[in-house]
Amino acid sequence: MVILKAMKYRIYPTKAQAELLEKQFGCARFVYNRFLAVRREYYLAHKDDPQKNGLNYYDTAAQLKELKKQPEYAWLKEAHSQVLQPCHYINPDMPLSIREWDCPVCGAHHDRDFNAAQNILEEALTRAGSARSHAEGVSVSPIFGLAVHAELGSHPL
Repeated sequence: MVILKAMKYRIYPTKAQAELLEKQFGCARFVYNRFLAVRREYYLAHKDDPQKNGLNYYDTAAQLKELKKQPEYAWLKEAHSQVLQPCHYINPDMPLSIREWDCPVCGAHHDRDFNAAQNILEEALTRAGSARSHAEGVSVSPIFGLAVHAELGSHPL
């Protein structure tokens, strides 16, 4: 049995803090929607070409850097870079004994235990959602067709 627990928090930002939060959320929303549209357009333009699977994070991150250089999108520089584009830096040489570290690229502070807990929670919620959908009668796998007569019933091994 999966028990889901939720906590609600209410913050009371000052007027200046509220304005800053609105800028961060607005920029993040803009970037998300813009690059969702870019990825859709790319897919529609290249869906018949097996060599072009689609745009990935690194493709759109490069486009975002160029977008920020354009004068009409200079307002994107007001948002924190981690809000718009986490760097996804990976250090394969880091020993597991180091539990917390600061990213040399973007300066973000990382806690491996906290990140692991988030990943486990996300996986559990994904699996719980699949199980719940299945229990509610929602098809979670494709239906390929009816079984042929020879496949019906029990068969000795």
